[in-house]
Amino acid sequence: MIELIRDYKSISGTHGTLALDGQEWHTIEPPDLGNRPYESCIPLGDYDLMPYKSPKYGDCFIMVNPDLNVYQFEDSPGRPDNGRFLCLFVHRGNEIENFVGCIGASHKYDESRDRLESSTRKACEIVNAAVAREGSLKLRISHEFE
Repeated sequence: MIELIRDYKSISGTHGTLALDGQEWHTIEPPDLGNRPYESCIPLGDYDLMPYKSPKYGDCFIMVNPDLNVYQFEDSPGRPDNGRFLCLFVHRGNEIENFVGCIGASHKYDESRDRLESSTRKACEIVNAAVAREGSLKLRISHEFE
């Protein structure tokens, strides 16, 4: 099981740490807005990671848990009109606004500017390769704040 631990939230976003393959990554997501599609981080819980080739971001993974209203695709069986879909784990981007229900990762985070630093493209390639090597394709998102 791969674990992302959210350790800080603010009005602008949700921040966490992903430890994987002997490395640690800073993560950013939108703020917690009650699982609203394209506006909120996804809910805490366990997810299946499904391999996906994004036309925009290349090889990555989609987070899926129908019990938490998060589906693979828009036409996934049983997805209600308000069901989330195509929530990517992880893709490139530096600003929280770059992640509409997805997660970004990097080795460096600039707290003063509230953004990821360094090459997020390379960071995401490394994280996604480590996830593929991990082989479990299970993700747990938890938090350390109230």
